[in-house]
Amino acid sequence: MGVRENAEKVAELLLKVQQHCMCARFEDLGGAYRVLYAPGFQLDGVQAVYAQCGKAVALERMLNAMERHWLA
Repeated sequence: MGVRENAEKVAELLLKVQQHCMCARFEDLGGAYRVLYAPGFQLDGVQAVYAQCGKAVALERMLNAMERHWLA
């Protein structure tokens, strides 16, 4: 995958995470992403480190976790 394709994939995944029904607040912590859920959920949110695995992998993991939490 080239640089352009990777950047497009990251942008697409970032949009999906930010538009997910569980996402009340999205933060880029500089090495990790954090999503905070709305008050009232059992969990406060989810965090994924991208410093070692890359942004696309971290966003995919985050999106999968958000889906699991939504369905739980």
